[in-house]
Amino acid sequence: MRVMLAAVLVVAALVLPVGNASAQGALGAALVPPPGLQPFADLTPEFPERTGSSFTLRYTGAPGTVGTWGGSASVAGALGKAEFDEDVFYAATLRHRECAPDASYCASAHMVDAAPSSEIFRGLRVNGAPAFATHLVCCNGHYWSLMWYDAKAAMTYSLNFEGGVADRYGQGISEGNRAGAQALTDIAAQLVALQ
Repeated sequence: MRVMLAAVLVVAALVLPVGNASAQGALGAALVPPPGLQPFADLTPEFPERTGSSFTLRYTGAPGTVGTWGGSASVAGALGKAEFDEDVFYAATLRHRECAPDASYCASAHMVDAAPSSEIFRGLRVNGAPAFATHLVCCNGHYWSLMWYDAKAAMTYSLNFEGGVADRYGQGISEGNRAGAQALTDIAAQLVALQ
């Protein structure tokens, strides 16, 4: 708990509280998990990263049994809507081009004639803000990612789970994983803004 609090305090010192982030050219509010929020409560925070327009808080899991890894989680943010718009465009034109760009669900393969290895869930919301989740089970790991744009904060945020942490929210590719995607939005809604 002390390590988590130390990471939060470091981020608080690095992030400038601003009323109109885009007008002042400074980073808007960073989001941090409150004490006890899963899966972060089971993980160890690493030193936060910050640039003038973005931040990333990473949390890692303890090693599991021999040959396994406990996984990781991160919360990231970037000033403005550009990163959100880029990911929406990329998902519609490249990553999930087999489906309509506004399809609420789409599964796709990363290799020709292979089973689907990724999926996207659109039409999600985080505290009223538009969001989408992606889930990847391929090649070198297992990943869940949620991205949303908060117009009031003028920030694009993402919540990312990898390995054993991602396993908690659905492992295979299935439209039934919408429950896992919704669980990510519920977690994101509980993140606290540093002001």
